[in-house]
Amino acid sequence: MRNAISYAMWVEIARLTEGLVKDDSVRGIVYRGAGTVAFASGADISEFQEQRKDAESSQRYGEATAAAYAAIRECPKPTVAMIYGFCMGGAMGIAMGCDLRFAAEGSKYGIPAAKLSIVYPTDAIGQLVDLVGPAYAKDILFSARTVGDREALAIGLIQRLVPESDLERTTYDYLKAVRAAARAVARGGRERGLQGGHAGLSRKAPAEVPGPLSPVRLEFLSSTPPSPTEGSGTWVAIDGLLRGLRHLGHVARLRPITARSGVHTFDRWRYNRAIVSDPPDADVVVGVDLDGYQWAPRRPRGVRYAVMLKGIIADELRNERGLVRALLTLQARWERANVHLAERVIVPSRYSADVAHEVYGAPRERIATVPEPVDLAEWRRRFAEAPRREPGPPTVLSVARMYPRKRLDVLLRAAARLCARIPGVRVRIVGEGPESVRLRGLAASLGLEGVVTFLGEISRSALAVEYVGADCFCLPTVQEGFGLVFAEAMAAGLPIVACRAAAVPEVVEDGRTGLLVRPNDPEELARAMERVLTNAGLRAELGGAGRRRVEAFDLDRVAARLLEALP
Repeated sequence: MRNAISYAMWVEIARLTEGLVKDDSVRGIVYRGAGTVAFASGADISEFQEQRKDAESSQRYGEATAAAYAAIRECPKPTVAMIYGFCMGGAMGIAMGCDLRFAAEGSKYGIPAAKLSIVYPTDAIGQLVDLVGPAYAKDILFSARTVGDREALAIGLIQRLVPESDLERTTYDYLKAVRAAARAVARGGRERGLQGGHAGLSRKAPAEVPGPLSPVRLEFLSSTPPSPTEGSGTWVAIDGLLRGLRHLGHVARLRPITARSGVHTFDRWRYNRAIVSDPPDADVVVGVDLDGYQWAPRRPRGVRYAVMLKGIIADELRNERGLVRALLTLQARWERANVHLAERVIVPSRYSADVAHEVYGAPRERIATVPEPVDLAEWRRRFAEAPRREPGPPTVLSVARMYPRKRLDVLLRAAARLCARIPGVRVRIVGEGPESVRLRGLAASLGLEGVVTFLGEISRSALAVEYVGADCFCLPTVQEGFGLVFAEAMAAGLPIVACRAAAVPEVVEDGRTGLLVRPNDPEELARAMERVLTNAGLRAELGGAGRRRVEAFDLDRVAARLLEALP
């Protein structure tokens, strides 16, 4: 069922919405299509020959759709579009008119006006611009293309993306939570003689609805590839922040990289050049790492600008060599310029704060520390759904992009020692990167066939299976601005073995959530893994503490800390 919207349905949408507004027993409204194939495929174009046959009938039809959009947009009660499947054409107007849009995985979005020679009303276009920004709005309208679910989430078109089976529960649980919080806010307001207001809406609203009185419009600039496999921890952290900010009622969108040549340094320069000609439209612009360095000197007065350093390039290049080091040196110059253009420099650890001050000269009073976010609810869902392995040999898991600074060669040399002490031990390594060929060759030369398995890049669901199937997590990295994989492993209840280096001790508490050893020492690393793998009580103690530790890194908590740190 595609749920095409007829003329009669447009009229009913306006009438029913207005009736619900007047009903004092109604505290919120959910708009959804019948079934799970589509929210709606748009207006019923089979009616156009009759309902839009001349100027008079076309005007009547336009007035009906405008009334429906206006009724939803001006509704003083919270409105949520619950989107399964296709959301196209006129259905986009309904969804965009709602306060929030919660969607099922696999949902698709589009405005095919260009293909149908239809002119959309300016208020609907304005809503699209408000949600995704001028550049994306033009792209969607001019190309008439279909936007996938992950892209819709990244650009701010939707605020939640969940499995289809969870959408209805997620939507109604959210509204119940809003109502419960609203009662507390209303009581507090009455006790203090305050009057409540709807989060983020300029129109008058009931006092029951809680939220920030003035939501912030944020745009994040990042030329990091927008996927966990290519963008690694940087992309995962950005994606988590965007969702955390939206959970708190703010408008947060990402300007992703779209043109890729295969030469990342050139792509980053071209991405930043494009921002100059198509500048951000937000209250606060956040440049990630070096991104924003060409636009920032030209930014309009009143636009606040922060730089968020995920991994300080001048620090990372210390562990590289050859052409990679030369290209990173160039990127570090751009990043340094970006840091000095920002009103606030946001880093994920005290270690990164010290490095930013040391290598870039960032004034300490302008540096704020905000940890990386972990989507605990999503990971816990994946962990619960992951099949459990049959009882087998002790297993060590490692997850990393294969860069020299990750020191996976040290892990392999430690594994060669470990397999002589724990018969049958297995080491599974997730990830790819520049060191891939060398590491595979090293494993073969150490005789680790059957001990070490290189899994390459895998999906997040497959990674959850690896986390729940492991007994210990080990990554002997010597350069981390934070180390998001450690937090993910702790969320899975895994004890950690790592090195006492960079920001790792700030995330992994030695003796409490894991064991830390000297960097570049295969023997000490092997002994620490042996101690964890042969002591079930220690594994349980470290794993339980890790689960409690990562609560501090949940999405909403980190997003709230980011808001406090903004200029």
